[in-house]
Amino acid sequence: MSNSPQKPERRKRTTDVFVIVLCVLGALFTLNLFRLDLLQSITSQNRKPVGTVTAKNNNVQRRLLDRVLWSRLTVESPVYSGDLIRVAEHSSATLNINGDVIDLPENTMIRIRASSGWAIVPAETPIMSAVETAMPPQANKAQDADKLPKKPARSEPEPIAAVTPQSVTHSAPESPQSQTPALLPEEENFPPEVPVHSGGFISPAAGWKALSDSISMSNISIIRERIHGAEKEVMIINATLASGHSKWAGATLTEENYFAKVLVPQGNSKWAGTAKTDINLIHKLINANGVRFKVLGDGERWRVYFATTDVTDTGYHGVTIATKKGEISSFDISFNELDQPKWSRLPVSFIKNNIKGITIEKNDTATDSPGTSAIKVFDFEIY
Repeated sequence: MSNSPQKPERRKRTTDVFVIVLCVLGALFTLNLFRLDLLQSITSQNRKPVGTVTAKNNNVQRRLLDRVLWSRLTVESPVYSGDLIRVAEHSSATLNINGDVIDLPENTMIRIRASSGWAIVPAETPIMSAVETAMPPQANKAQDADKLPKKPARSEPEPIAAVTPQSVTHSAPESPQSQTPALLPEEENFPPEVPVHSGGFISPAAGWKALSDSISMSNISIIRERIHGAEKEVMIINATLASGHSKWAGATLTEENYFAKVLVPQGNSKWAGTAKTDINLIHKLINANGVRFKVLGDGERWRVYFATTDVTDTGYHGVTIATKKGEISSFDISFNELDQPKWSRLPVSFIKNNIKGITIEKNDTATDSPGTSAIKVFDFEIY
């Protein structure tokens, strides 16, 4: 008989060699991925952080630049330029970026960029909306004035002034039940490369502050969105109105000294803000005859009033506007149409030269629906 090797044995050896080579290649590929991940981690450690996580609640994650995996953030975690931060539902986070405090509500995804100056820009697939946000230069502040005189009770509902909404086509501490208003129709992603503009009434540099009574809650944010193909700065006002009399929650743009010494003490208010009021905007109000703006509504009534030095009982002149839920309405408020609330004990004439600011708030005299709601305000201008 012949002693030549049998073919099945040769095939078996060939298969074994192939499997060994495949395993070696797989191991090398895995080691290479580990090497790349290690190099990226070392690179991140060598990079200078632009901030840290100062507080978090529930699920908050971060994805480093050029990474595909998400990692959980903890308190004191460093934050780098280029990081993608996402906050899940029923979660929140507070970041300290170069000394500025940024509160991130639930369902938010942002990318941090610190190339020239720094800004928070939208993620490629944001959870909340396609926005670009520039954060103002100062840290959040909040204060209570529990021992100061109480704001007088408002016993009678105020009638809606002759301000007809026209439909157009298409932190005081943050409430744990705060909600994000509906997205504007036909929104598009706003390119992160486009710089954020400021200087108008709705801008991070304007100096709006959240303001509420000692029980209700208010939170505001200034973001940038593309609406009908145009880039606009939008102010989101989240208000949680408590039940009872003398309850209010909203946003105010008021001259700093008057705000601290009069407006807050008068109403025993709590507030939160991140920028000093632009006094030039107050001067523009004084020289104006009225204001106009648009609102993506929540179906509630809101009070718009103008604080003046002539009023001493918080019964400031203003109007009540009726918003439409999920729709954009335009409001034109002439200073000739302003009235004082009925509960005001010291009625006086409105003198625009004594204007100290403007406030947009949900209160118990404008609506009989306590609870959480939110509106978006944009296209604000004077005339």
